Amino acid sequence: MKISTVENRNTAADYNELLAVFDNTDTVLILVDGAGRIVRLNKVACEMLNIKNRDAVGALAGDILKCINARNNGDVVCGETENCKCCSLRNTFTYTFLTGHAHRKEECSLIVYNNGIQTKLDLLISSNQIVINHNIYVLLTIENVTHLKEQERMLQRLIETRDRLFSVIAHDLRNNIGVVQNFTELMMVAFENLGKDELYPYITHANCSANSAHLLLENLFEWTSLQWHNSQVKIEEVNIDCFIGEVITMSQPAATYKEVKLVSCQQPTMKGCFDANMIKTVLRNLICNAIKFSNRGANVFINVKERDSALLFSVRDNGIGIADDRLKNFFSAKTTHTTVGTESEKGTGLGLTICKEFVERHGGKIWVESEQGKGSRFYFTIPIKIEN
Repeated sequence: MKISTVENRNTAADYNELLAVFDNTDTVLILVDGAGRIVRLNKVACEMLNIKNRDAVGALAGDILKCINARNNGDVVCGETENCKCCSLRNTFTYTFLTGHAHRKEECSLIVYNNGIQTKLDLLISSNQIVINHNIYVLLTIENVTHLKEQERMLQRLIETRDRLFSVIAHDLRNNIGVVQNFTELMMVAFENLGKDELYPYITHANCSANSAHLLLENLFEWTSLQWHNSQVKIEEVNIDCFIGEVITMSQPAATYKEVKLVSCQQPTMKGCFDANMIKTVLRNLICNAIKFSNRGANVFINVKERDSALLFSVRDNGIGIADDRLKNFFSAKTTHTTVGTESEKGTGLGLTICKEFVERHGGKIWVESEQGKGSRFYFTIPIKIEN
C-alpha cells in the first residue's frame, strides 16, 4: 500500500511550486478531508462548479456539486439521505481515506441541480490518499464524461438501427418483392392460356405484396429518418373526417383483398392539430395490422373522439388477438418477434415501433387491449393543444 506523503517544506518556494502544479492541472482536482469537506479546488474544478475556491473551502463535496438528493430532501447535509449510501463519489473517497487504497477511474453517475435544471452527470473518479503535515486527506480526480457517454449511447442506437434496417431489407422486403416477381413471371408464362377470371387472383396477390413492400419501404424511410435526422413535428390543423377518409383509401387495397370492411366512426365536423404525415403513418400501420389479424369478411372499426383534452384514436378488430406474454413489451423497439396473420401474412414489428415514436413525439400515449380469440383494440392519444 503506497501513501503519498508531503511533509513540512523548508522553503515557501517549494510549497508554491506544488500549489501551482495543483491549481493548473487540466483535470478537476478536489482535495477533501476525512469528512468529505473541501480543503482546496483547482482552477478547472472551480470553473466546472462555478464557484470560487474560498467559497468552497469547508463545504461538503456533495453540496458544492449540487447533488439532487440533498435538494429533494429538504436541503439536508450531504451524506444524510438514504441515497447517499449508494453514492459512488462518497464511497470512493471514504474507502480511500480509511484504507489508503487508491481508486482508478471509478464510474459514477450523479444527478445535480444547477441553474434551475436537473442534469445527470457521468463521471470517472480517481482517488488517492495523501498525508500533508501528518494529516490524512484524499485527492479526488474527476473527469466529466457525460458528453462521451451520450455519444456512446447515440452510436449504439445507430448500430441497432443499422442492424434492424439490414434485417428488414434482407428478409421481409426481399420476400415481398419475391412474391411480386414470382406472380408476374407466372402471368407472363401462362398469359395466353389464362382468362380474366384466372388472371385476377395472380394480379391481386401481386398487388397486395407490392402494397406491403411499399408500406414497408415508407416505414423504413420514416424510421431511419427519425433515428438519424431527428425529424421534427410539423403541426397543422386537420379536418378529422377527411383525414380518416384518406387513410382508409390508402388501406383499402389490403382490405379489399382480404374482404375486410373498414368502418369509420368519428364525428364529421371534428378538427385537430397534429403532424398529418406522422399520424397518417400511425393509423395506416394500425389498420394494416388489424387487417392482417382479421378473418375474411370481418370489420375493422376506426374511431376518433375527444377525451380529457386530447384526441383519442382507436382501431378495433375482432381477430385472433394477442397473447398475454407479448402485451407487456408490445411496442418495444427491441422486440423482433412477430406473429403471422390469419392467412400467414408476415411482418417486422417495425410499424408498431414507428407508431410509438410518432405518438410520443406529439406528447401522446399509445397502448393496446387484447384477448386471444376475441380481437384487439389499439388506442393512442394526441393532446388537443401541443407546442410545435
